[in-house]
Amino acid sequence: MKIFISHPIKDEYLATMLKTILEQEDEIEIAYIAQKIKKYELEISNKIIDQINDSDCLVAIITKNSISSASVNQELGYAQGKNIPKIPLIEKDAVQGVLIYGKDVEEFQRETFEDTCKQVRDYLLDNKNMILKNEQNKNKESSESFLSTRNLLNLQDEYFALNSNSRKLHQRIVGPISAFRPLVLFSACPCHIYDDLVKAASPKLSEWINSINSIILDDKTTQFRIGSKEKITMDSISYHYFVSDPKEHTKYVEFNQNGFLEEGITYPLIREDNVEGKEYIFLHLCWVTGIFWQFLEVCRKYYEFLKFDEPIDVFLPIRKSDAMTLFGFGGKVSENTTWVEPYDRNWHIEDPKTDMSNIQLKIEKIKPSNLTKL
Repeated sequence: MKIFISHPIKDEYLATMLKTILEQEDEIEIAYIAQKIKKYELEISNKIIDQINDSDCLVAIITKNSISSASVNQELGYAQGKNIPKIPLIEKDAVQGVLIYGKDVEEFQRETFEDTCKQVRDYLLDNKNMILKNEQNKNKESSESFLSTRNLLNLQDEYFALNSNSRKLHQRIVGPISAFRPLVLFSACPCHIYDDLVKAASPKLSEWINSINSIILDDKTTQFRIGSKEKITMDSISYHYFVSDPKEHTKYVEFNQNGFLEEGITYPLIREDNVEGKEYIFLHLCWVTGIFWQFLEVCRKYYEFLKFDEPIDVFLPIRKSDAMTLFGFGGKVSENTTWVEPYDRNWHIEDPKTDMSNIQLKIEKIKPSNLTKL
């Protein structure tokens, strides 16, 4: 259980005393004590925001000196906005701010502050499950609620992987099977989403996006963002690409202000070909693998740009996988099994396909900084 301690700079010794007593218990970890220097005491920095986000509970020490410390109220307000449990410790006769007025507080006097610290420690231990459950439910509900709007939760859903951007993708295939609309997505979503992680129309975001037209993988340069059609909405910035017909998008990249990132592709990952007089729709697995590694590198760079290193989930959804023939690796799978490719001599025996209507691979709860640097 991680605890963030907020305090006025003049009363750092009280925070140190609280930290010492709380850390006597193995179950309690101090995520951060807000160290400040005088000229920055009115600010709430990105580092402090990151540490509050990473905490299970915030303990605020409010003293007679707090009236000159705007940062304590800012930290309380930020925690309240993120539904992080708060324990206000208020010195007797200190002025109460609006964020704690009328709420249950623990009153203390300096000469007995050690006893107050022990009471806080006991409260945290007695209510550990409730505090952690609050955090877990908050994370689960916020991420799942958003992902449900992207149709990324239920593989059996007929609208799986279809959203406002992916619905516009065309696989450039002529024939009745195009109605199935197969597509491939690469998605990344923070386990706990913040609506204001980045402003969609921020010049800094646009400048950063323009700097990653390509990604270098194993000394080879691969294209990430090509084309020029751009759409900026209140909550996201999206780039749509086409091969020849402007009405037929074959790729898009979306950056959402809550930290969600998605790349959607049909052609050339999904393409049409004729083998021995029969029409096939191919899913090029080798290219899917390469673009997935490219996407992970973009994720690492993107969240580094946002200064965001909380756990994320990474998804690889493939829609209508049973409508496609798998293609791209070749060679032997085992001593007695060969992965056939078009025009192989074993091709006519059995086409490499899957019976799964949709496929979703998922990497769960990985910090962006732990993604391999390529």
